[in-house]
Amino acid sequence: GTLTEELFELSSLQSLILGGKFSGTIPTNIIRLTNLERLHLQSSGITGDFSISSMAINDESNDSGAFGWSETLRDLRLNVTGSTVFSTDSTMLTDLLKLTQLENLSLHSDTLAGTLPSDMPTKLANLEQLDLTLPLLRGSFPQEFWTTNGTSSSPSLHTIRLKETILIGTIILDDESKTNWKEVLISKTNSIAGMFSSHFGRMTDLRILDITANALTGTIPSEIGLLSSLEEFKVSGNQLYGELIC
Repeated sequence: GTLTEELFELSSLQSLILGGKFSGTIPTNIIRLTNLERLHLQSSGITGDFSISSMAINDESNDSGAFGWSETLRDLRLNVTGSTVFSTDSTMLTDLLKLTQLENLSLHSDTLAGTLPSDMPTKLANLEQLDLTLPLLRGSFPQEFWTTNGTSSSPSLHTIRLKETILIGTIILDDESKTNWKEVLISKTNSIAGMFSSHFGRMTDLRILDITANALTGTIPSEIGLLSSLEEFKVSGNQLYGELIC
């Protein structure tokens, strides 16, 4: 099917999930869905420019150009690999900082380029899951995502998936680090450094740890063998040594 203008006149709509073989251009008036809490788009056949800030400015019914969704949107998942909804100069990554209520963020695209804003952990303080498959993403992964700093550094974040991204950074695992991790997956295209520490023994909810072929160093702490919830443990391709005692 195709996207129609009428769909985006449903101003009271709270959840919009579109997947499969739909096509067409994303209408700019999608921004009028000011009560939207969940937006899932999965298609390679859609076109247009998914720039949230420009849609708000270009919306003829919005005299002030005010930004929609900033107080409502909690779940944003865009799997648009193969489509052209992001230009190489897209403002999407900076637009995200205005979505202050986001809890789940998933972006899969082969055209979205840029860097992650350094203040992303503080601007998106409610974030719980971060899932990025962005081959054109470059730069540093904000270190504040790893630490606990009151309510200002995404304290509820428990899942990170960085696949096919090219990022550098350091995993901080010390007494100020989060202990609520459930899944940490950082693919081998990244270059994330850091050291294992006994702090891992406090991550009792950790199910998946996959940091294959990054730049971690040091000894594998014996405390990892105490994690009863751990289902996957993949750390090959780093400069690690020691025995894993289960």
